[in-house]
Amino acid sequence: MLPRKPLINKYISIHAHFYQPPRENPWTNEVDFQPSAYPFDNWNQRIARECYIPNLYAKIKDANNQVLEVVNNYEIFNFNFGPTLLSWLEKDYPYYYKKIVASVKKLHQEKGDLNAIAQIYNHIIMPLASFNDQLTQLIWGIEDFKYRFGFEPESVWLPETAVSRDTLKLLIDHKIKYIILSPHQAEKVKMLDSKKWIDVSKGNIDPKKPYWWHDKDENGINIDDRKIAVFFYDAGISEALAFEDITDNSSVLADRVLSCYDEKSNEDQLLLIASDGETYGHHHKFSDMTLAHAFKHEFKDRSIKTVNLASYLKDHKPKYEVEIKEGHDGEGTSWSCAHGVRRWKGGCNCGKDGNPYLWRAPFRGALNWLNDTLSELYEREGTKVFKDIWQARNEYIKPLTKPDKPTLNKFLSDNLHEDLAKEDIKKALELLEMQKYAMYMFTSCGWFFADISRIEGVQNLKYAAKAIELAEKLGLQDIEKDFLSLLELAPTNHPELKNGAEIYQKLAISDKLPFELIIYGHLVELFHFSKPKEFHFRYFYEMEIKNSKTTILDKLKLISGIIKSKNTITKEYHEYAFAYFSAKGEMPFICLSSNEPENKLKLIKETFFSLHDINKDAAIIEIEKIFSKKIITFKELPFNEKTNIIKKVVRAIKSTNSRDAFKIFKSYMGLFEKNEDLGSTLFSGLKEEIRAYSKEIIEILIDDYIKTKNPDILDELLNAAKKIKLYKIKPEITGQENALIKEIFNDLPNITQADFNSLLKIKEIAQYLNFKNVLFHTRNILSDREAENPDIIGNKVFTIK
Repeated sequence: MLPRKPLINKYISIHAHFYQPPRENPWTNEVDFQPSAYPFDNWNQRIARECYIPNLYAKIKDANNQVLEVVNNYEIFNFNFGPTLLSWLEKDYPYYYKKIVASVKKLHQEKGDLNAIAQIYNHIIMPLASFNDQLTQLIWGIEDFKYRFGFEPESVWLPETAVSRDTLKLLIDHKIKYIILSPHQAEKVKMLDSKKWIDVSKGNIDPKKPYWWHDKDENGINIDDRKIAVFFYDAGISEALAFEDITDNSSVLADRVLSCYDEKSNEDQLLLIASDGETYGHHHKFSDMTLAHAFKHEFKDRSIKTVNLASYLKDHKPKYEVEIKEGHDGEGTSWSCAHGVRRWKGGCNCGKDGNPYLWRAPFRGALNWLNDTLSELYEREGTKVFKDIWQARNEYIKPLTKPDKPTLNKFLSDNLHEDLAKEDIKKALELLEMQKYAMYMFTSCGWFFADISRIEGVQNLKYAAKAIELAEKLGLQDIEKDFLSLLELAPTNHPELKNGAEIYQKLAISDKLPFELIIYGHLVELFHFSKPKEFHFRYFYEMEIKNSKTTILDKLKLISGIIKSKNTITKEYHEYAFAYFSAKGEMPFICLSSNEPENKLKLIKETFFSLHDINKDAAIIEIEKIFSKKIITFKELPFNEKTNIIKKVVRAIKSTNSRDAFKIFKSYMGLFEKNEDLGSTLFSGLKEEIRAYSKEIIEILIDDYIKTKNPDILDELLNAAKKIKLYKIKPEITGQENALIKEIFNDLPNITQADFNSLLKIKEIAQYLNFKNVLFHTRNILSDREAENPDIIGNKVFTIK
């Protein structure tokens, strides 16, 4: 008689909530440099390297550190990605973004299941939002998901699992099949055919089964066809995974999982674990690898089957009904506040920092006032351009996700009144952008932590500032002044910053980049760094230079011309006359005027082009007289713009003096080669000098390779790297390592055999220079290519050196 197979009644689903708040500077649409994320440029990059990308390549190794298997955890997780985070990933790491999307499509094609779910668009607390804002946020989240994955989502992640009965009704309206909640959000349960309710308000609901939540009519009777399934995660093990060390060992993790089941039960049991996706690699290093081994081996060894929630729900229709709690103020509940949703509106001290949270209520109040004021403007002005103002806002997600001309034109055709002037179309787009930022300013992270002055609160204030800027362009005056008076009521825990108004002025609008400063940066790129294009993009703008002329005035160089610009989002058009002055060793200064630009060029020619020399002070006096405006200088740029330009200036200086640097480097290397024991006798000052020259040489060579793509430079780079490794020089080269990573991905996906050879050489260089991040990315790419075509690359890709 054959032995009986073990009963498979234990199922596990691990839901990973991958999310970062939108971090883009609203004046540039770029994530600013964030020093606290070192050695990365910003926190998105750092967390992508530690979490989002490793989960595509979670490695299972043997005792000798050799990779035995590479597991794509996204094919096994139940997960969601924040839409704004996916937009950033699509832009900065398109190769990995496409792999994540392909993981979901593959599972859907093979099994018909969807393990990915949508998310409320920019992570607002739904129960605290107006009906219109809740509706737009849900529609945007659904449409973003459909655009990326090609399917209707079966579920939506509710930020902080914050939910009210009205929120659930809205989800049902949009055919959402299930949601995930905390067990502490359940009030009572009953069997479907019973009238007896059981109190589970202490968090004691059985989380191993799904439940129906029913919408009710005016008499409190269930509406049969209006229901949504609710999965409650297991709080104990979810919290252990997030805050303890059980992800250090896959066997320990699997044993802990096994202990959560009722061994005496023959019924199917689903263990749902839900946590921030950043747990797996960012908060807990290498836990992506722990999960991979558990998914592939440890769970199977214990007869536990991994599933996604959509497939489990398909085979396990709920037999119980649940009612959720109303929350402390009747506004709903969440997974991260013991007081309903007060953490995001004031009235509780939830948070682990031990600081007073008196700022939360006035911060929410100020933003609510601003949102109401902006909504009034939108309703008043929007009716002049839109057929239906709220439908237009809901559909604006289409050109946001796919910002091409046909998509925008269709959106405008569907939503705008006929025969509008260009100025009215610009106004319509500005109104929609204002509404977008009005929603962005409610991103939940702004209230979650210890103080309004943290990076998350400041980011919300930046979005508020951008919304105000657009409102003022649309004719609403003095709005910022009134907003600041409300922010003054939000105290900070840092006395030197006083209150929310001061934080707004010192930390939020300090990153504001007026259009004239964008032009300044663009002209510096063109003329100081010799960008070869006359037509060119900068941030939101298409830029075009016309009629440029150059004259040398002894120590000053003057370039004048017309610069035309178009905002790629609002279609706002500008035409300026410009005068660009530069002198050796100094940062340029410029002057701009949109008033009769052709006439300004004529006056520049008459004033300057007949001169042979003029000093700087006299030039400033003359150009300000012609333009009736003050000059614009480098000093006026915000920190990030200054940083970007200075980095390029430094690289240009190094490149100009590269011959001398190479000569000194080669002399030092020759000294090492002829005196093998020299390394042990060098005094610290000389070691630092050699390290500095080595760093400079490597940076110059990488920069030259990026500019020229000449494979001979890689040979030179490899030779230098070998010597640096041999003599244990260990230079720290962070910036150019990141630049090299960008260059690697610029070559994908249309990679040739020659590119493969270069990639293998870059990998070898990275090993000698200990470029851990370059190694990480090259190994990922090479492993993908080897999986697609094993004949292309040798079988040593996964050797960890």
